[in-house]
Amino acid sequence: MGVSGDSALIQDSEGNTMFQIRSESMSLNQRRTMVDVHGKIIGQYRHKMLDILPTIYIGTPSNERKISLKSRDVFDSSTNNASISMEHKKVGWVEGNWKATKFSIQIDGTKVATVRRKKLSKPSSKTSLFGAGVDSYTISVTPPKDGKPVDLAYLALLAAAIDELYHWASLDTNEM
Repeated sequence: MGVSGDSALIQDSEGNTMFQIRSESMSLNQRRTMVDVHGKIIGQYRHKMLDILPTIYIGTPSNERKISLKSRDVFDSSTNNASISMEHKKVGWVEGNWKATKFSIQIDGTKVATVRRKKLSKPSSKTSLFGAGVDSYTISVTPPKDGKPVDLAYLALLAAAIDELYHWASLDTNEM
């Protein structure tokens, strides 16, 4: 049962809050919701329970399973990689280092973001684009050359879900 209080603020480079991720204090599937600056729920993610490979579903309030993030290379401790599927079709992947301190997100074969984690000694809202608590994240967005826009809320949800997946996957493999 998830009893963690892992909430987060997603801020721009000027420190302005763009989104907030809220956790449910008592949730079997560790659901997190993303709200905009007006408090409207715009997305969510949750763990898929009892699966062979650690999986997190990401979606909208009306389609909670639109995207799945599934751990790859679970038994290879030198990487933290995951596949991204949208409505059961693989559309991207995540490649991360063994410490899960840096990972890149690729969609349709194009790198769209790099996420870096920095461990903080105490909480600070002025040092990150993403974070509230002891870990801080910086998301560097790389707009595709084809001019397609990058959904910042989606990337922030994906980065938060990746952190959960990497943490969950490391717990699972450490227990085996």
